[in-house]
Amino acid sequence: MNRHDRANLEQIALLTEGLREQGVTVGSGYRPSVWCVNPGCHAPAPADALHCPECTAPHPRLCPCGKALRPEGSVFCESCDSRR
Repeated sequence: MNRHDRANLEQIALLTEGLREQGVTVGSGYRPSVWCVNPGCHAPAPADALHCPECTAPHPRLCPCGKALRPEGSVFCESCDSRR
């Protein structure tokens, strides 16, 4: 095992410990959050949140109607798209 491998294992141990302190066990189905795209924030947010809970910046896939996230590669959410 080289120095790089040992550093990776050390980092994994630190991250696992941080999750354990938050009450999340590794392998429990925990999925990471998305990160806020606001350059001054970058806070973690639930993947389905319409706005960042920290700075209220809109999700990058927020539909222009402001009520739902649009599917990947689409301009409008399903509701707005069906009304067109």
